[in-house]
Amino acid sequence: MKKGISPLVSSVLMIAFVVAIGIAVSQWGDKLVTGSIDKSQAKIGSDLECANVNIRLEENPLGKIVIQNNNKDGLDLKGFITRFVMEDESVLVDYAKADLDQDIRNFGAYLFDYKTSQKVSINGDNLNIDINNVIQIEVIPRIDMDNTLINCENKKVKFRL
Repeated sequence: MKKGISPLVSSVLMIAFVVAIGIAVSQWGDKLVTGSIDKSQAKIGSDLECANVNIRLEENPLGKIVIQNNNKDGLDLKGFITRFVMEDESVLVDYAKADLDQDIRNFGAYLFDYKTSQKVSINGDNLNIDINNVIQIEVIPRIDMDNTLINCENKKVKFRL
């Protein structure tokens, strides 16, 4: 009788151990899948919202870029992010216009004076951009999707100097 107890106890412990590991893996997998689905839904939603974003850049005689909001469905721009591509191929990113005080209304425009001294904050340091070393300016529009600002990276426009 004593010989049968040890294999029975070890079998029960083995089954309990396997069930505990299965539950842990199941909960981890559920969190992983749920997080991935949420990120995918946000990405799909922002890509769909950005599908209607259409901006155009033009230079006016005063050395300013006219950012025209040609969005469909009355979609206003909530601002834009500016990237300055330098001659040495480094890129400085300016978030100063990322959240404008006033929206760029549908079929409206915004004058961006790139000839004046542009300050970019990198790691807490404010740097002045020498516009003579800039070869390209990229503008990334921002829109509001359910009170969340979305950068429409796939709708960025480039302006060569």
